[in-house]
Amino acid sequence: MGAMDELIDPGVVTQLRDALRSAAPSLELPSLAAAARGVPGRRLRDRVDLVREALLADIPAGWAVAERIVDDVLGTPRFAGWMIWPVTEFVATRAIGSGSRAKGRAPTCRGRSACRGW
Repeated sequence: MGAMDELIDPGVVTQLRDALRSAAPSLELPSLAAAARGVPGRRLRDRVDLVREALLADIPAGWAVAERIVDDVLGTPRFAGWMIWPVTEFVATRAIGSGSRAKGRAPTCRGRSACRGW
């Protein structure tokens, strides 16, 4: 295993679980707890996928619930660093699965310039 694989380690997954539970105290997140035990020995991409699948299993179905929980956790100081990657994967998967459309208009992106209007 390379050093990059350790960017999402059991501690990061546990911190993500804590951040989510502070944003949504009624969530129990048993699959995320199991994912924290399951990340050692895996490559980084596999770790991200494992955590994403745990979030899909633990967070109630539907886009509205997922959106509310993610919006709430964004305001939590503990939600930072590499734990964000699997959450973005969760958001994309849940949004596509629910047929959700972004509010407002799409961002304006050109080449390497920053996206505007998001």
